[in-house]
Amino acid sequence: MIEEVSTPALSSQGMLTFARPSVLVPRRGPSREQSIRADRLAEWGAASALPAEQADAERLAEAVATALDGPLPSPAPVSLAGLDTAVQTFTLALGEAGALV
Repeated sequence: MIEEVSTPALSSQGMLTFARPSVLVPRRGPSREQSIRADRLAEWGAASALPAEQADAERLAEAVATALDGPLPSPAPVSLAGLDTAVQTFTLALGEAGALV
C-alpha cells in the first residue's frame, strides 16, 4: 500500500513516522523549499521525488508502481521526538521556575 502521493510539505513528518512508500511531487514555486525537501527525503531513501515538470500521468504511474514494488523506506535519519523533547524541556523549565518562587 502506498502511503501518499503529495507535495513535500511540512507534514512530511507523518510519512517518515509511518515509513510507507511515498512519491513526492514538489510544486514549481514560488520558492524552492519543496524541491529541497523532496530531494533530501529522496537522498535519505524515505521517498521518491518526481519534479513537477516531469509528472505526467505515465511517469507518475511509473513512480507509484516503483514505490509499491520496492522495499519499505529507510528509517528517518533524524530524530522525530520533537514533542517529547519539548515536553521535557518545558517540564524542567517549569520545575526550575517553581524553585525560584
